[in-house]
Amino acid sequence: MSRRNLVAFFGPVCILSVVLGNFVMAQTGSSKAKSKTKPATGTGVRALDARVQELQEGLLRDASDIAKGYEDVGEFDRAKFLLEVLQKLDPKLPGLKDKIDKLTEKSLDSSEFEIDMDVSKGWTPAIAMLQKDRLVRIEATGDYKFIATLPVTADGLATSDNGIDLYPGAPVGSLIGIIVNAETNKPGKPFEIRAKKDWTPQQAGYLQLKVNVPTGHKCTGKLKIKISGAGKVAGT
Repeated sequence: MSRRNLVAFFGPVCILSVVLGNFVMAQTGSSKAKSKTKPATGTGVRALDARVQELQEGLLRDASDIAKGYEDVGEFDRAKFLLEVLQKLDPKLPGLKDKIDKLTEKSLDSSEFEIDMDVSKGWTPAIAMLQKDRLVRIEATGDYKFIATLPVTADGLATSDNGIDLYPGAPVGSLIGIIVNAETNKPGKPFEIRAKKDWTPQQAGYLQLKVNVPTGHKCTGKLKIKISGAGKVAGT
């Protein structure tokens, strides 16, 4: 997603989050300023405190209504982002964490797709477009046959960290992935996935997968791969 699209996507939510954040800072600043001004009467302080409480409740209520509206039209990421802002404003709001968790699942489910991965072909082509800082879930099911005929010394299998041979950061035979930069076409460092992985990528790019096996292997079979929270690449 381009920077312009991101601004268009999160703009209204970010504006409200800034308003809420400024409100909290304003309350903190006003508390510090009280020591430098003439003390107010007890009645006046209580009246002001009541107004502050009313303002905060109004902000929370309006923000909750907007989040519900986003959810109703399927904009789960916007709704979740706004509720996370509310959580920072008032971490004790009842049911907020459960609601955020449910929105996370709805967001993942709304962008879910599956592919059959042929393990005999090494790295897959680009199968998904990942966004920076957006939660992604990868689940792999099934099994395959792994046969290797290669010389092994007492030192064990030779490994490399170039994404071509055996990657030492994951068990032999497990599912691994890389993210390829969409602009430079440069692959990042391989990472472990195994049967399931939930994570938030720190960079955008194309996802490729393979099973972690050494040179000289012969693998046959397919794994069913389910990906949530990412865009499917056309043709996969």
